[in-house]
Amino acid sequence: MEVLAAVRGTLGGLISSACCLGSLILLLIGAGNLALAASIGAYRTYFILAGVAFVLLSIASHLRKRAKQCACSYKQLLTSESRFIATTIATFAVIFGLINFAVIPFVTASVSKEPNKAVASAIHSSTSQLRELKLKVDDMTCESCAEAIEKSLLQVNGVVKADVSYAEGIAVVVYDPSIISQRKVVESVPEPYSVKVLSEKILDEER
Repeated sequence: MEVLAAVRGTLGGLISSACCLGSLILLLIGAGNLALAASIGAYRTYFILAGVAFVLLSIASHLRKRAKQCACSYKQLLTSESRFIATTIATFAVIFGLINFAVIPFVTASVSKEPNKAVASAIHSSTSQLRELKLKVDDMTCESCAEAIEKSLLQVNGVVKADVSYAEGIAVVVYDPSIISQRKVVESVPEPYSVKVLSEKILDEER
């Protein structure tokens, strides 16, 4: 019985984490999926609610089945089946926590730390006055969102560097204005994230 409870709790945890896991998997698969990876992460709340609903419905279904078998009241079942209920909920919490607060942050941190010598070379060798654009990005729900947005921006012609912070909700983009406009950079952030320009400066001013 405890195994069944653990399985149901695990499934609930996976459902609740599906958006971030999906974003991360698409991110690791390749550039062609970056916009999709960035966009699905914004729907994390719905996936969490779906996972919680799955767990609650699983518990309700189990109690209904047990009530028919033993002709017990639901009040009695809440006591006799407390171990099953506790195991289901605990497993759900553990799986959700591990995925969202251990696995995803670790993997996205590893990916974002990969050196990009091509970007550094582009910044130093460009003959144009590169500009640094600071954006406020709302509706990010996890590190996968930030990483997918960052990688998506880096695929845009004219963008030479992008750093996106989920914790701060900020994106810092270095771009070449001779290739792409500020408006196009802003529009390059995938939907459904809302973006606001905070500041912009010419990098040559600090050289």
